[in-house]
Amino acid sequence: MGAVPPTRACLKNSKVCRELGDSNNNDETQIAMLQMQMDLMMACDLFTAKGFQGHFLKAELKKKKVVAKNLVMVVNSMEQIEALANARTHSAVFAVTGEDHFKSNNIFMAAELPAKKAKIAQLKKA
Repeated sequence: MGAVPPTRACLKNSKVCRELGDSNNNDETQIAMLQMQMDLMMACDLFTAKGFQGHFLKAELKKKKVVAKNLVMVVNSMEQIEALANARTHSAVFAVTGEDHFKSNNIFMAAELPAKKAKIAQLKKA
C-alpha cells in the first residue's frame, strides 16, 4: 500500500470546497456555515470586550462571487452600445444598462452597429 502525499490541492475541487451562497439557503451546510460565522464573530467580540485582542481571531467564510454579465457603467459609451448590440434577451439589456432606463438613440445605434462594422470591413478590403 502506498501513501498519499499531503497536499491542499483537493480544497480547490468544487466537490470539496464550499462557499457561502453556492447553493440554496435551505441547505444544511449553508445553515451550519452561517451559524459558525455568527458564533465566531460573537466570540471575537467577547474576547475584545474582555480586553484581549480578539480582532486577530476574526475570519470570514468565502462568499461566492456573483458577477453581472455585460455590465457597462459608463453611460452612452461605445462599450455600452457594443454590449447592447450583443444583448439578445431583455435581462441582458437590463444588465447592460445597469438597471437604468435606456436611451432610444443607444438602441438605434446598437441596431446599426453590425451594419456599420460590415461596411467598414468592406471598405478595408477595397
